Amino acid sequence: MVKRSFLLCCALFASLSLVFVELASTCCRAQFNTVINIPPDAPPINVDSNTQLNLYDGGLLSSHIRLGSILADSHDIEFNMNGGNANSITITSGTTMNMNGGRISGPLYAVFSTINIFDGVIENGVTSGPFTFMKTTTNMYGGTIRSRVIMEESGVLNLYGGTIVNDDGLQIQTRQDSQVNFFVRSFSIGGVEVTDLQPGVRRDYGYLSRVFSGTLSDGSPFVLGNPGGQVSVTLVPEPLLLTYLATIAVACVVARHRRPTRD
Repeated sequence: MVKRSFLLCCALFASLSLVFVELASTCCRAQFNTVINIPPDAPPINVDSNTQLNLYDGGLLSSHIRLGSILADSHDIEFNMNGGNANSITITSGTTMNMNGGRISGPLYAVFSTINIFDGVIENGVTSGPFTFMKTTTNMYGGTIRSRVIMEESGVLNLYGGTIVNDDGLQIQTRQDSQVNFFVRSFSIGGVEVTDLQPGVRRDYGYLSRVFSGTLSDGSPFVLGNPGGQVSVTLVPEPLLLTYLATIAVACVVARHRRPTRD
């Protein structure tokens, strides 16, 4: 009976999340003066304030694209990568990037922005170059990064799920006051499991040059060698984990199947 009630609660939560996400999507669409859908629209070189850019399956950003102003005065820019391919991207102030699929095969640089990765691949390609961000928060819930991640000044990386792999073994390189936050089911330092974590309670380790391993909250195993910077870990309790996974699943479904229309 308890199990059945819990499953019904999860189903109800997922249904309500779908409604809330759809309402939020509608509100967000209303704030953009310009909506660019690729395909069928031609890819821009620069994207300025009050603009939403949506890249879908079959779309290609073959040239370098910059979202936001180099003067750091842009605002209300949203880039939804739901599929397709991009070669080189610079994201600046006032930009939120939601990666729900597709592939970035070149340098990705972000400053004064927010990046949410749910699915898709970021990798070194023909143009090479790492994924670098400064004064930017990156939330990784899924997907794969096959590139070195370089966190410059005040960068924040929240690792909930997904995979970070790199051939040279140095997956994350942090500088100055950057912060790496792990959200896990299990966590080890130097091969020794930490068994006294309290569910939902963040533990800060500060600067700790060790090898971190374990299982992220989505079930993905990870091994990250010597990330440097500030490190914290939060054990995700099981009920919260199910709620989190339901929310992410709903958000991904809505993002994949929603094509904004111009007014």
